[in-house]
Amino acid sequence: MTENLTLASASAAQKAAEDAAALAADRDRIMRVDPNVSTGESQFTKILRSGDQPKLLDHLKTLPPSSADLEIRSLRDDEMAEFVNALTLRLRTRKDFELVNTWMNVFVKCHGEVVALGGVIGLREALDAWQTVLKAEQNRLGSRVGFCLGVAEFLRSGR
Repeated sequence: MTENLTLASASAAQKAAEDAAALAADRDRIMRVDPNVSTGESQFTKILRSGDQPKLLDHLKTLPPSSADLEIRSLRDDEMAEFVNALTLRLRTRKDFELVNTWMNVFVKCHGEVVALGGVIGLREALDAWQTVLKAEQNRLGSRVGFCLGVAEFLRSGR
């Protein structure tokens, strides 16, 4: 039984190493393709570090899904809280609800272990703020959908 656990953990470690190598290879390939890259940072990273949250998400919207996924996967520990804060700001402005939730889903899938361990400074607070804003926005959208359904039912009944 101990052998099975050892094999399973070795297999998981090997898969994690392969995933990390594949991510590094993808990032290197993208850096070679982009002639504007001189510092090794993508445009996404430069905007993230500048603190311009609206510009960050507007840039992320222009990327193809695979590039957006790679940028989110490539977030370093010191960039994660800023990214979550940018998503929270977008929710507060009542824009791109589904897209923000999709990006958060990718973020949690890629960095779930870091989130669970809680070792990143400011990330827990950023996630708590995001959750609060998300719940408020879900309630607002739910009431709007309920109102629209009520009006549609009224019109359908012919009264």
